Amino acid sequence: MLTIDKRYTSRRLEERLVRALAEEASQLPTGSFCRFVASEGERAIQVADAVAWAIFQKYERDDETFYQIIQDNIVVEDVVKK
Repeated sequence: MLTIDKRYTSRRLEERLVRALAEEASQLPTGSFCRFVASEGERAIQVADAVAWAIFQKYERDDETFYQIIQDNIVVEDVVKK
Protein backbone atom coordinates (compact mmCIF):
# COMPACT_ATOMS: atom_id res chain seq x y z
CA MET A 1 0.00 0.00 0.00
CA LEU A 2 1.36 3.39 -1.02
CA THR A 3 0.36 6.21 1.33
CA ILE A 4 0.60 9.75 -0.04
CA ASP A 5 0.12 13.07 1.71
CA LYS A 6 -2.98 14.71 0.29
CA ARG A 7 -2.01 18.16 1.55
CA TYR A 8 -0.74 19.37 -1.81
CA THR A 9 -3.05 17.49 -4.17
CA SER A 10 -6.51 18.10 -5.50
CA ARG A 11 -8.86 15.20 -6.25
CA ARG A 12 -8.07 15.58 -9.96
CA LEU A 13 -4.31 15.37 -9.34
CA GLU A 14 -4.82 12.36 -7.05
CA GLU A 15 -6.69 10.55 -9.82
CA ARG A 16 -4.00 11.41 -12.40
CA LEU A 17 -1.28 10.13 -10.07
CA VAL A 18 -3.12 6.88 -9.40
CA ARG A 19 -3.60 6.33 -13.15
CA ALA A 20 0.10 7.02 -13.82
CA LEU A 21 1.15 4.62 -11.06
CA ALA A 22 -1.27 1.98 -12.35
CA GLU A 23 0.24 2.23 -15.82
CA GLU A 24 3.68 1.56 -14.35
CA ALA A 25 2.34 -1.31 -12.26
CA SER A 26 -0.14 -2.59 -14.83
CA GLN A 27 -0.66 -5.91 -13.06
CA LEU A 28 -2.40 -4.06 -10.20
CA PRO A 29 -5.96 -2.71 -10.51
CA THR A 30 -6.15 1.10 -10.53
CA GLY A 31 -6.62 2.56 -7.07
CA SER A 32 -6.19 -0.67 -5.13
CA PHE A 33 -2.68 0.12 -3.97
CA CYS A 34 -2.75 3.85 -3.25
CA ARG A 35 -4.35 6.00 -0.57
CA PHE A 36 -4.20 9.71 0.18
CA VAL A 37 -4.23 10.79 3.82
CA ALA A 38 -3.66 13.96 5.83
CA SER A 39 -0.08 13.93 7.03
CA GLU A 40 -1.07 15.36 10.42
CA GLY A 41 -2.37 11.94 11.45
CA GLU A 42 0.24 9.81 9.69
CA ARG A 43 3.60 9.70 11.48
CA ALA A 44 5.33 7.81 8.67
CA ILE A 45 4.59 10.65 6.24
CA GLN A 46 5.81 13.20 8.77
CA VAL A 47 9.09 11.29 9.15
CA ALA A 48 9.53 10.94 5.37
CA ASP A 49 8.87 14.66 4.96
CA ALA A 50 11.44 15.54 7.65
CA VAL A 51 14.07 13.29 6.05
CA ALA A 52 13.40 14.72 2.58
CA TRP A 53 13.61 18.24 4.01
CA ALA A 54 16.94 17.51 5.74
CA ILE A 55 18.40 16.14 2.49
CA PHE A 56 17.01 19.10 0.53
CA GLN A 57 18.62 21.52 2.99
CA LYS A 58 21.99 19.77 2.57
CA TYR A 59 22.08 19.86 -1.21
CA GLU A 60 20.08 22.99 -2.02
CA ARG A 61 20.93 25.28 0.89
CA ASP A 62 24.36 23.93 1.99
CA ASP A 63 22.96 23.44 5.49
CA GLU A 64 23.83 20.06 7.00
CA THR A 65 22.40 20.78 10.45
CA PHE A 66 19.52 18.29 10.26
CA TYR A 67 21.20 15.98 7.76
CA GLN A 68 23.85 15.21 10.39
CA ILE A 69 21.10 13.87 12.66
CA ILE A 70 19.95 11.31 10.07
CA GLN A 71 23.14 10.57 8.11
CA ASP A 72 24.04 7.40 10.06
CA ASN A 73 20.69 5.90 9.01
CA ILE A 74 21.14 6.47 5.29
CA VAL A 75 22.16 3.19 3.67
CA VAL A 76 22.98 4.44 0.17
CA GLU A 77 23.45 7.98 -1.04
CA ASP A 78 24.03 8.35 -4.74
CA VAL A 79 23.93 11.92 -6.03
CA VAL A 80 23.95 12.78 -9.70
CA LYS A 81 25.29 16.28 -10.23
CA LYS A 82 23.97 18.34 -13.10
